[in-house]
Amino acid sequence: MLDVTEPQANCEDHLADPSELWRNNGDGTFTDIADLLPHDTHDGYLFASGWYDLDADGFPELVTAADDGYCAPSQVLYNNAGTAFTQEIFREDFDMGMGVGDLNGDELPDFLFTTWNGVTLWRSVPGLGTGPTGVDYVDATGAYGMTVAGPDRTNPGSARNGDQVYGWGAELGDIDNDTDLDAVMLFGYWSYYDGAGDPLWQNDGLWEQYAGTFTDVAPTMGLSDRGVGRGVVLADLNGDGWLDIVKRHLNEPTAMYMSNCGAESWVTIDLRAPDTANTYAIGAMVRVTTSTGSQVRWVQSGSSSIYSGGPVSAHFGLGDASDARIDVIWPDGDVSTFPQVEVRRHVTITRD
Repeated sequence: MLDVTEPQANCEDHLADPSELWRNNGDGTFTDIADLLPHDTHDGYLFASGWYDLDADGFPELVTAADDGYCAPSQVLYNNAGTAFTQEIFREDFDMGMGVGDLNGDELPDFLFTTWNGVTLWRSVPGLGTGPTGVDYVDATGAYGMTVAGPDRTNPGSARNGDQVYGWGAELGDIDNDTDLDAVMLFGYWSYYDGAGDPLWQNDGLWEQYAGTFTDVAPTMGLSDRGVGRGVVLADLNGDGWLDIVKRHLNEPTAMYMSNCGAESWVTIDLRAPDTANTYAIGAMVRVTTSTGSQVRWVQSGSSSIYSGGPVSAHFGLGDASDARIDVIWPDGDVSTFPQVEVRRHVTITRD
C-alpha cells in the first residue's frame, strides 16, 4: 500500500492476485499453464499485458504492466520455446495502461506506460541488452518531451499544475496521418486520496508528435473531457481512413470522438489465414514502406491498453504518399510482399 506522506511500497500489504495463462491447443480447447509464470507475475497486480516477439524466434515474449510494482514489478518474460520463461524486471512503478508502437524505427516495440502522477516512454535499444534478446530499454520520456499535468509526485497533496493524476488507458496511433505515432491517455479519479491528491475531475490528453516531441493538444481539440476515464480504443469507425477515439468512463456513457478528414494519405490492413487455427494472424508484423521510409505495426488480439479491445487491424498514416510497398511477416516467419499498392484504401490480405 502507498503512504501519501512517504510514497514507498509496504509489501506486507501486497496480497496475491493470481493471473491466468492458457495455452490454445488448436482444437477448441485450452490448457492451464499458469504454473509457468514466475511468482511476481503470477501474484502481481497486472493491469495490462501483451505478447511481442522481441528476438524473432517465433515464440513471443510476454510484457506486463503491473500496479504496486515495487512489490511485484512490470516485467519481460522471455519465451523459451513455449516451455518456460526467463524473467527480467522491466520497471518498478504503479503501471496501469500500456500503449505499444515503434517510435524509433528499429522494428521493435516501444512502450507507453501510464501510472500514478506520471508517464513513461520506454524505448528499445538493440544490441545493448544482456537478456536473451539482446535488446535493452531506456527511459525516453524526457527525450520526447512527454509530460503530464499533475501534482508533485513526492507530495501528492501539494499545489498542482494540472489534473492528470491517475493514468489509465493508453494507446499509440497516428491520429493525424503524418507518419509518426501520437499518444492518447485517459485519467480518472481512484478515490484513494482527497483533494489535490486525487481530484474528482481529471483531464484526458492527446499528445501529438511533431519532430520527435509530444505536445498535449487535447484542450484545443475538445478532447480533454473530465470524466472518470478508464479504457480507450483507437479505431477507424466510419471507414474514412482516420483514427477515431472511443473512451470508456465509469460515471457516464461511452464517449466517441470522430476525426475530421485531412489531406494526408493512409492505408489500413487486415490479415486472414483461413486454413490455420490463427485465422486473423495474431502476432504478425506488417511493414509499410513509402518514399519517406518504413513503418511497422503488430497485429494484436484486441488492444494493448487497459479495459478495452479494439479491431484486429493495422492502420498507417502515410503523409503525402500515393503508393506503398507492403510486407507481411506472418507468425510462422514466412513473408508476403506486395511491391506497389495504391493508398487511401482498406486492404485485406488473405494467406494462400
